[in-house]
Amino acid sequence: MGKLVLDGVVNSHEYYNGLQYSASVDTDAVFQGFVSSCVAAPHQCPLARSDSTNGSVTNEILNFLEGLKNNSEVSEPQRSIYAPVKLLITSNLKAPLKWPILATALHQILTGDSQAFKATASQLDEGSPIFPSNSNASEAQAAIECSDLTQRINDAQKIEQLSEAFEEQSFWGGGYGGLYLALCAHWRFTAKETYLGDFQVRTKNPILFIGNTYDPITPLVSAQNMSTGFEGSVVLEQHSYGHTSLSQPSLCTAKVIQTYFQTGELPPKGKKCEPEFAPFKSNATFVDIFANATELNKRASRQTKMTEGRYLVL
Repeated sequence: MGKLVLDGVVNSHEYYNGLQYSASVDTDAVFQGFVSSCVAAPHQCPLARSDSTNGSVTNEILNFLEGLKNNSEVSEPQRSIYAPVKLLITSNLKAPLKWPILATALHQILTGDSQAFKATASQLDEGSPIFPSNSNASEAQAAIECSDLTQRINDAQKIEQLSEAFEEQSFWGGGYGGLYLALCAHWRFTAKETYLGDFQVRTKNPILFIGNTYDPITPLVSAQNMSTGFEGSVVLEQHSYGHTSLSQPSLCTAKVIQTYFQTGELPPKGKKCEPEFAPFKSNATFVDIFANATELNKRASRQTKMTEGRYLVL
């Protein structure tokens, strides 16, 4: 095997058993990151005012959802949007570059502007973070993930109990554990190539695992768990929000990956990389960041001076 980078790592032990308890372990923390980033940038986040706190913004959102769910005076059409709005929030925690759009949509629905909300929400991912909103993509993903399982739970009461356990772990992400179990209970196909081995491996070249500090789908703990089974591997932590390191661009992470592929050198254990921008502070993508860095390097290489007949790059 050549050099391999695994970013956004699933706990494979849980994946094949169909009980992905750790998948949503950091989802609520990512939501709090969304809120705190919003409060820190009130001019870029319409949910926040100059006197807003993390608690006040959180309570405004939760109270709105609670009112939709439990207020007997709320009409049925209004009550029916509880799940879609909650789903909209959860689905877009994975993409900090979309957080300004998410904040705008939430501000619109909190202030009663439903038409503007619909238009803004159409720019976001309205599907489950596990299964996409596109029905064909959802079925394709089920065909892969459910067929891979080494065991399935077909007892409705057991699925309900496990669903409650998932929801106790995470308000924002816990509901999808039960959804996953229920979907796969109805999936009758099994892949012929289902993996039945272990994850204790010595690879030709040690693997570089990457995990974000706050990933709502594939948490850092999953990368750390999987790394223990691959001899010589290292986990690079990117101190950022979202799903995979590309969700918040980091030149530090890019340089670690580049060095690894070029020389095989892994970062020291415990290495942590910072993103280039905090959420709400820039809408630059990783392509923009890397293109800008490349241009700066080109300029630097042209800024040379003559010293003893040799050019030295500044």
